[in-house]
Amino acid sequence: MNQGSSYNFDTLENDSDTKDHLSELPDGIMGHISTFLNLKEVIRTKMLSRTWRDRFIDMSNLVFDPTLVNIDLEDDQTLESIPLPQKQEFIDRVDRLLQIFAINQYVSFTIWFPLGKQYTSNIDKWVNRAIGKECEKLDLELKYATIEDERYNFPFHILLSSKKSHLKCLSLCEVQFKPTREVVHRLNLLESLTLVYVSMEASELEIIISSCMNLEYLQLIDCELLTSWRIFNQDTRLKHLIVTPLVFVANIELSIPSLEIFQFDGEIENFTISRMNQLKTVDMSIEDIYPRGMGQLLDELARNAPLLDTMLLSGHFDQLLSHAHNSNQTPRFNNLIHLELTPEGDYGWNVIIGMLYKSPKLEAFVIKGYSPPIDEEPSWTNTQLVPTCISSTLKIMRFDKFEGKDFEVEMIGSILKYARVLKLMKIKVEISNKKAKKKIIKKIKAFPISSSEAHVSFC
Repeated sequence: MNQGSSYNFDTLENDSDTKDHLSELPDGIMGHISTFLNLKEVIRTKMLSRTWRDRFIDMSNLVFDPTLVNIDLEDDQTLESIPLPQKQEFIDRVDRLLQIFAINQYVSFTIWFPLGKQYTSNIDKWVNRAIGKECEKLDLELKYATIEDERYNFPFHILLSSKKSHLKCLSLCEVQFKPTREVVHRLNLLESLTLVYVSMEASELEIIISSCMNLEYLQLIDCELLTSWRIFNQDTRLKHLIVTPLVFVANIELSIPSLEIFQFDGEIENFTISRMNQLKTVDMSIEDIYPRGMGQLLDELARNAPLLDTMLLSGHFDQLLSHAHNSNQTPRFNNLIHLELTPEGDYGWNVIIGMLYKSPKLEAFVIKGYSPPIDEEPSWTNTQLVPTCISSTLKIMRFDKFEGKDFEVEMIGSILKYARVLKLMKIKVEISNKKAKKKIIKKIKAFPISSSEAHVSFC
């Protein structure tokens, strides 16, 4: 059977020499098998067995994507310019497939296809069916639709007309999403919300946060207009917030006591937090120079996130970060056990040293390279005191983009010498000259090692 016949609904000619073993299976077993099949497998199975041709197959997790009309999911060029006849073919096949599936309840329903506002009636019909089947997870991935059309409007009117919404997870891409207080309460069971390429005002975000009190996961990717916003909500259950802005963000202010994970990747002018008593993981990649200074950002995290145990930070450090180990005024990360730094700027190396003094319980430390912008290489340390974490708690050390510079080698030697509980040091050497690379590795292998369990590997 060739690929083009995968979605041929016509029955095959009977082959008298082929025994239909599927027809002999008990109904219970056949129903259980059907839960493991994707759409293509369902259709093929219905063609291969007399019993399955007339049987409604229960599939509670439905995904309708470009493969339905034989388009590769990774073929962006084709997805950007699908002709109208092929779009209509997709719509017809979705309608037909929904007719042949006897599904009492949807667990998840996904439409992944570039359909815009002109196909509102079709998408509304599918969403209405999903809501009526008590769908818990709805995903409308309409990427590339706006190339030839306006965005589809999320149908809040369907939520209002339904008896009750069971939606717990909602994901929208290139969809017009305009919540109001009069309708957003129908999403009161929502636990997860992902918005990608969605135009949203700060006031609309505030409506979602204040109305969806069960929301625990919020992801905002390339959301237009959302350039300055604040979330000060002591009652929300939000635990995981991911922000990847499309454009420059002027201001983000957060006071969310329930938040445990915060991730940010983009350019920002001001980031302020307060009373983040449950915050445990921060993953921030800040593009360009942070005007307030990365040192101030670190101090603010230390003061307002007492339970922080994991931090991944990439940015431009253009001011000194104090690493005065005996200063009571220097904020400390007393619970930090995992730290990954990708520092840039004049004081990037100083930040690395300072963070070691600020993190007395650090167990895993990752440096993703540092290239000093000045001619003179920085020194590893200018103090005779070894950071507490190196001598007492550091177990894993990884150095990415290691170029064999003197200050890098000095740091490796110092850690190997004083890290008494070190178990693994992994060094990714990026030296093109094989002879020079071999020489550096040989030099490091000759360093004294304090920990008897330490293993040093190179890649």
